[in-house]
Amino acid sequence: MRDGVTGIMVPPDDPAAMADALAELLRDPQRARRLGSAARDWIERNFDGEANGERRARRFARALGIERVLYVSADRGVPVRGHKGASVHVRSVVGALAQAGVETTILTAREGPQDGPVAGAPLVEARSDRACGALVSWIARATRGGEPLERALLRLLDNLWLHAAGLRLAKRWRPDLIYERYALTAVAGAWLARHLRVPFVLEVNSPLVDEERAFRALRLGGLGRWTEGWLLQRADRVVVVSWALHAYALRRGVRHERILVLPNAVDPAQFGTGRDGATTRKRLGLDGDFVIGFCGSLKPWHGVHRLIEAAALAAPAVPDLRLLIVGDGPARADLQGRARALGVLDRVHFTGAVSHAEVPDYLAACDLLCAPYEPAADFYFSPLKLAEYIAVGRPIVVSAAGEIPWSVEGVPGVTLVPPGDAESLSRAIVRQAGSRSRTVAAHPAGGARRWTWTDVVSRILAAGEDVRRAQWSWDAPQPAATGVVLETFPALTDPAAVDQLLAIQRSAPRLVVFALEQSKEHLPPRRLEELRTPVRIIWGVAGAGLKRIFACHMKCLLQHPLAYLAVAARAARDARRGGLERFAAAPFVAETARRHGVERLIGVEGAGVRALAAAAARLAGIPAGPAVLPLIQPGPERLEEAA
Repeated sequence: MRDGVTGIMVPPDDPAAMADALAELLRDPQRARRLGSAARDWIERNFDGEANGERRARRFARALGIERVLYVSADRGVPVRGHKGASVHVRSVVGALAQAGVETTILTAREGPQDGPVAGAPLVEARSDRACGALVSWIARATRGGEPLERALLRLLDNLWLHAAGLRLAKRWRPDLIYERYALTAVAGAWLARHLRVPFVLEVNSPLVDEERAFRALRLGGLGRWTEGWLLQRADRVVVVSWALHAYALRRGVRHERILVLPNAVDPAQFGTGRDGATTRKRLGLDGDFVIGFCGSLKPWHGVHRLIEAAALAAPAVPDLRLLIVGDGPARADLQGRARALGVLDRVHFTGAVSHAEVPDYLAACDLLCAPYEPAADFYFSPLKLAEYIAVGRPIVVSAAGEIPWSVEGVPGVTLVPPGDAESLSRAIVRQAGSRSRTVAAHPAGGARRWTWTDVVSRILAAGEDVRRAQWSWDAPQPAATGVVLETFPALTDPAAVDQLLAIQRSAPRLVVFALEQSKEHLPPRRLEELRTPVRIIWGVAGAGLKRIFACHMKCLLQHPLAYLAVAARAARDARRGGLERFAAAPFVAETARRHGVERLIGVEGAGVRALAAAAARLAGIPAGPAVLPLIQPGPERLEEAA
C-alpha cells in the first residue's frame, strides 16, 4: 500500500492515529472513494485472482487428505505382534499406510510378544485390569458361564479402557480417521470417531457372531448381534474382504455405496518369484523330494486332514512325496494322529509357528502349494495364503470354494478341485508330480496385475477423504439424477444389466438404484464393484422397513392425494398381477427419488417393475423413462481384479 495513494498508513499500536484516519475518511467521502478506486486498480494490475484462487483451492483440497490414522484392534485373540493370519493382516495394512506417508498409531487390546514381528507403528495397549479380570472370573464361575462368558464380559469391559486410552492419545495426537478391525461387541473405535467427529471405517473379515456360535461357545449372543448391527450402520464405510460379506452387510442394513470389497492382498517386496528355496529344502532335509506345501493355521475348515489323506492316496505313485505343513493350531495333534493312522507320518513335516518374514522361503521350497478348503454353505473367506501362493510363483491346487474360482481366473498354474474331495486332490498331486515343474509362467500381457496392500490402502484413504468432504459439506450441489428400478440386487437376472447400469452411471450426472429385494444368490455379477451409486432395497431384512414405508404412504397421501388414489385404484385392478405389492412399494420409491433429486425413473427386468417405476414416477411428479435401458456401450475402463 502507498500512503495517500491507495490508503492511509498509521503507526502500529496507535489507536488514536487509527481513529483520526477513520474520522478523516468519514469527513471526506470523495477522498475515501478515490483511495478505494486506486487500491482496486492496483490489485487488478498486480494480482492474478484466477491463479491465486486455483492455488488456494488446491491448498484446501489437500486439507481433505488423510494424514493420521488410528487403527483400533480390540480383539484379544489378534495380537498385533503375533504370527496368525489376522495379525499379519493388521501389520500389512499398517505397513501400507506408512508407505503411503500416513502417520499411524495402533490402539489394541493385545500387543503380543515383545520379541514378535515389528508392528510398523507405535502401539498403545489398553484393556481391563487384573481386578476386573478377577471379578469377571468369579461371575463366570458363579453363573456357570465358564470361559466363554468370561471372554464375553472382558470384551465389553475392554471398550472402556480402549476408549479412555484413545481420548488421552487424541489430546496430543489427533487422528484424521478411525479404522477399526471388527471384533465382537467392540465399540471403542465408533465411540472415538463420534467424539472426535472424524470418519469411521470398519473392517469386517467374518460374521463373528455366527462364527463364534458355530466354532466356539457364544455367550451374550443377543448383545453381540445388536452391537454388530449398530456398528455396521454407524460406520461411514464398511470394508469387507469378499462378496459373501458384502451380501451379509447388505442384510444387516448397510447400503451398497458404503461398502468397499477389498480382498486380502500381498506385499510384492516380501513375496516374489526371485526365491528358489534351496537353502530351506536343504535345512529341512527335503532335497530331491517332491514337496507339497500348506501354510496357515491348523483349524478344521482349512482341510489339512484332506491334504494328508490325498498324500496317502498319491504316495504309491509318487514315492518321494513329502508334505511341508507351515503353521500351528489347535488341530495339530489330530493331524499328526491322522497321518500316523494312514502310515504317512514320516512323510509329513510340521514346522510349527513361524514368523511371517520366513514364510516366503518356506513357500519357495515347495514344488506344489495347496489350499484344501472344506465345503461350506457360506464361504466368506478371502484367503491370505492364496494371494501369497500366487506371488511366490509355484503351481497351486486349491478348493473351488466360494469366490476362489473368481480370484484365480486367468492365473497360470492353478488347479481347482472340489472342496473336501481327497481323491480329486490326490489326482491333481500325481499330475503335478509327473510334470516336476516348480515354476509357472508369468501373467500374460494385459492380464490382471497383482493386488497389493498398497491398492487396499489407497481405496481406504480415498473413501475416508470422501467421507471427510461430506462431513465438511464440501460437496458441490448435486445435479439431477436418473433412477433405475430392479427386481433384485445385487444379482441381476440379465447379465448385461450391470453393463447398462454402468453405462448410465458414466453418461448421466447421477444414478440411484431401487430394488424390490436383495438377491439370495451367492456371487454378484462381474464388475458390480464399479457401481458406486446409492442403492435402496425395499423388502426383506435389508429393506426399508414397514414403519418407513408406512410414513411414505402417509406423506404421499397428504401431499398428492389425487395421484395417490389413482395409483391405488390401478393397483386394485391389477391385484392378481402383483398390483398391491407394487402399490405398497411405490410411495417409498417416490419419496426416496424426490429426496435424491431424481428427474426420471426407469423400470427394467419385466412389466411389473416397469409398472412400479411408472406408479412411483406419478407419485413423485416426475416422468417415467423408457421401458428398456438405453443401449450405451460401456467404456474400456475396468477395475483390475483382486487376485
